Amino acid sequence: MKYMQVAAGVRVKANAGVERLGWGVVLLALMLGMMGLPLKAQAQSGGVESIFALGAGARSMGLGSATVAMPVDATTLYWNPAGLDLLQRKNMALFYAPLPMPDAKYNFLGYAHPSLRVGTFGIGWIHADAGEIELRPDPDLPIMTGVSTYSQDEILISYAKEFPFALAVGASIKYERQAFSAIDLSASGVGFDLGLIYRPQLGEGVWQDFSVGVAVQNLIEPRLKLDNQTDAFPRTIRAGIAKPVRFGAGTDVMNLFFNFKAGVKGASSRMQFGSEYIYQERATVRLGFNGEDLSYGAGVMYQNFAIDYAWANYSKDSKSVDGLPMQHRVSITMQLGKTKTELLEAERRKQQEREENQVKRQLHLQNQADFAKAMEDGNEYFKRGDFYQALLRYSGASRIFPGDEDARVWVGKAQDKYDEEQRRREEELKRISAARKAREVDSLFVEAQINNGMRYLEAGDFREAVREWQTGANRAANYPRLQVRLQELISKTQSELGNRITDLLKRARSMEAQGRVSEAVELYNRALSDGSLSAGQKTEISNLVAKLQTQLNVKDLVAQGVTAYNSRDYRAAVSYFQEVLKTDAGNPRARQYIFDAESRLNAKPKEFASERLRQRFTEAVRLSQSGNYAAALKILEEIQTEDRYNKYILDAIDQARDKLNRK
Repeated sequence: MKYMQVAAGVRVKANAGVERLGWGVVLLALMLGMMGLPLKAQAQSGGVESIFALGAGARSMGLGSATVAMPVDATTLYWNPAGLDLLQRKNMALFYAPLPMPDAKYNFLGYAHPSLRVGTFGIGWIHADAGEIELRPDPDLPIMTGVSTYSQDEILISYAKEFPFALAVGASIKYERQAFSAIDLSASGVGFDLGLIYRPQLGEGVWQDFSVGVAVQNLIEPRLKLDNQTDAFPRTIRAGIAKPVRFGAGTDVMNLFFNFKAGVKGASSRMQFGSEYIYQERATVRLGFNGEDLSYGAGVMYQNFAIDYAWANYSKDSKSVDGLPMQHRVSITMQLGKTKTELLEAERRKQQEREENQVKRQLHLQNQADFAKAMEDGNEYFKRGDFYQALLRYSGASRIFPGDEDARVWVGKAQDKYDEEQRRREEELKRISAARKAREVDSLFVEAQINNGMRYLEAGDFREAVREWQTGANRAANYPRLQVRLQELISKTQSELGNRITDLLKRARSMEAQGRVSEAVELYNRALSDGSLSAGQKTEISNLVAKLQTQLNVKDLVAQGVTAYNSRDYRAAVSYFQEVLKTDAGNPRARQYIFDAESRLNAKPKEFASERLRQRFTEAVRLSQSGNYAAALKILEEIQTEDRYNKYILDAIDQARDKLNRK
């Protein structure tokens, strides 16, 4: 295999050479040869740039790896762990990229789990596998023959939290492992990444949704010891900015990225750029520059799934190795569960339900206390024989808990006792009444008449009250006290009755004076129905009511005639106003409306009766056109008396009146 030619050039003496350089250098040379990638050895530290510098996620690949400032899925575990807490939903990302040799592969699997209060947790796994490798025989390295496999794994456990002032901080603990089956050798180490993302709230405009990100990979460098050789992956610093630009209603977005990757201890540094256009949250196209070469990408989104594709190289150098082509990369992202906003709303509803339930529990406890107190008081009153108060307390308890059987039973018992007590009381009253009746029939009758009169008085029927008291007074001759009381009642009530009639007539006359004729008629009729008026007053008011009723009829006919006239139903208008004249022969308004309506009924287009009339008409038209409608109307009405049925004059009158009414 061509890729093994690099490894075949590494020849070390079997004993001394291996002990001097260590298996780590041998494996490194094999790995670089297998991958055909420009991963540089570091002279200062003895370390190498990790194969995982290739990154994670087809979206990031298509954007030139410039995504340190804008996370969208679980691949932010790799690029900047601070972005985890900016994700809105639980998220799983799967990434696959072929490596430049048969059966070799590069995979990423990540999961982000946001919480509402304590930040976001994430876990990821990156795996690079060279597949089966045929080792060339070498007399100096007899062990490196046959078929072998090489793999490298990185496990990330991450956490991020967004703090006030729009700052998110995240970190990852990494576990690195390498394994080479040809010599049954493996090595592992632990590293640490740290990241920040700052999203200042700068309002609307150019800086809206602007974000800045910084991530340090291998802040604590993983060190892998193979035999007696230790390799350390160098520290890498990424800093970048991101800015979305929205179009139209905001469903189309152009995301712009700028990134600087700074290597430490001789590792490569790069300027990286990327841009992506998202169409209605359904499809995406991408273009990026990873510092050495262009990259391309696209994606589609449907519901909770997204598939991203990238076509890119890690660097230009990789194309120079035996003419390697650009590599295809594919990611699948799944959004799981509800967003943080939805979860917060659900939590708010649960809290509201808890508070409502708490209020219900407190109310229930209060009801229980009130119920117990009402039942206790009811029992005490029942023992005392005060069944009315006991009934009130038991009924109150039953209203608190309508279904309580004990309260219902005691309500029945108290009701029975109270009814029995009332029956005894009524029987006693009847007995007393019979005895009094036998002794003082007249006195009881008078008392009854007083009570009857009081009921009429309370109902507002003063006349019946006086009648009842007068009947009692006729039987109270032998009872001076009752006689005096009845006379006082009769005198006061008759005086009040007279005042009421006087007030009623006064109000009726006031209504009549205000022109509120229908209300005045109603009040006069109430005075007539009261029965307190003398015969002369009744005659006078009856005549007045008849006169007012006539006015009402005339007013109604006039209103109907005006309505018909305004609707240009001139025949009906004439009929209404003629009825008005039958009742009120001198009504000038009715006569004017009849004159106008009949004129319009018989109007015809015709020549003016004289040249003078024509000139006057022309003068009126000119005044109307200049806006002097009142003067125009005065001239038109004057000449209309001389040429009554001229339609031109009548139309001009109607137009002038209409203009005046609109002012």
